[in-house]
Amino acid sequence: VDDDQNLEYMPYQRFKQCWKEQVQARGFANASLVVALYRTIGFKACAAMVSAVVLEMFLQMIGMVIALDTLLSYLERESARVQEHPGQPRSYLEPSLMVISLI
Repeated sequence: VDDDQNLEYMPYQRFKQCWKEQVQARGFANASLVVALYRTIGFKACAAMVSAVVLEMFLQMIGMVIALDTLLSYLERESARVQEHPGQPRSYLEPSLMVISLI
């Protein structure tokens, strides 16, 4: 990096400094990349990143099961309603939005 005052390179320079400190303190083989990254971005950014990962995992696993259960329950209720009232027009908006939310 040629220009030390360029703001685009400030995170890089901060990480480089933290990495050098890790290498000096613990040696190259025992230096921790995670600690250097943590010192570079700080507690708030790490907490936000961990929270985002946990939320993503929740939505991928549990949220998808809940959404699928809701869609299937709606389709069962709609099927029973159509059998009870065969002449009544159907609404395709709600199931379409549910399918789109699953995608």
